[in-house]
Amino acid sequence: MLVVRIRGVHDISSVQRRILRNLNLREVNTAVFMRSNKKNLLALKRIENYITYGYPSRKLVQDLIYK
Repeated sequence: MLVVRIRGVHDISSVQRRILRNLNLREVNTAVFMRSNKKNLLALKRIENYITYGYPSRKLVQDLIYK
């Protein structure tokens, strides 16, 4: 699964800030690959206002690695 941060942290709770930090999503427009399991999906639900996530295509992964 690919997770991309799309918003800043103007009015964010400490729990949400900690989740973003643990996922290495410290800045806007950063992305991480992660496994899709129950624990990760629950964490993503708590911060869904600040991120977007989904399953990338093979071409997208190749483009990201190339860049």
